[in-house]
Amino acid sequence: QVHSAEENALYGEGDLGIRGMALFLGTFRYDLNPIVQYMGLCPFPLAPGEQKPPSQNELQRFKEGEAYLNGETWRRRQAGIERSLSIDSVPQFDNNNYQDDVDEDEIAAFLLDVSQRYNVLCMPANSNDLVPATESIQAKVHFALAQLHNEEDERVSEGRRCSGQDAYRFHLWLSALGGNVANMVEIAKELVVTNDFHSALQWYDLASRRGSREACCAAAQVLLSLHTNDAENDKSGFDNVSLKLAEYYKRALNTPDKYSSDQERERNMSTCNYELHIMLGNLYNRNHLKEDTLKHLRIAADLALEAGKFKLNANLIEEIEMMVS
Repeated sequence: QVHSAEENALYGEGDLGIRGMALFLGTFRYDLNPIVQYMGLCPFPLAPGEQKPPSQNELQRFKEGEAYLNGETWRRRQAGIERSLSIDSVPQFDNNNYQDDVDEDEIAAFLLDVSQRYNVLCMPANSNDLVPATESIQAKVHFALAQLHNEEDERVSEGRRCSGQDAYRFHLWLSALGGNVANMVEIAKELVVTNDFHSALQWYDLASRRGSREACCAAAQVLLSLHTNDAENDKSGFDNVSLKLAEYYKRALNTPDKYSSDQERERNMSTCNYELHIMLGNLYNRNHLKEDTLKHLRIAADLALEAGKFKLNANLIEEIEMMVS
């Protein structure tokens, strides 16, 4: 059965789309299939203990298949294939490390490497350069698997040795590293709950660079919290922090969201544009940049008026007049 990445099934009723891919890859036993290893296909990363341990019969069949691919019968067939296809060689079975010579998609290779070298939720080095700018198919499949484990779907939970939550977090993590921006934000939120603010800031920063306005605002909040905590012992570097805060606020203003007005943002508990301009104004004011302060407070006053925040508008105008006089 072929599964397509399109929303509408292209290959009949059996085409389950991304969810079908996830069900197949989550249950396929790469470790017990000598043929896919012989072909050099890339294994799909799974959480430790996500699949049930192999039975003795499965192990025996794997050994028999491995022996066949290394045996005289297959070598004779191999020679026949070479003659019939007029090719120089057919790939040989590698007993040692089948992943070394695999010619695989760059994203698949990155996710496989990350899953083997890093702990779940970690941010690998150079992620800004390695994480794709748009969500990959790999990311979509990992997210679908995360949802299946979160739902405790028996098709993936049967025989599972790790917890459903562990499998969920593993695939959510790889989905984020595969370009799913919403999951970058979810991971950052989880890290904030565990007070790992430095790691959370890394994820928020990555998501902000991938077009998440929510992540821009959250990154600024986390950075400000980290600076406030450090400021008691270290008064240096505030200018650098201010520059980074300003970068996040401006990036948020330049990042489109699904809302058409600040009134709509306020109804949906999202940071409003007038709030961002107020934060920028206060930031510049603390750094004694009067012209920049006035610029953003004036914009904030106009946006507050448009949003029906008449008292806030009046307070901002009063503040501006005091600064000018």
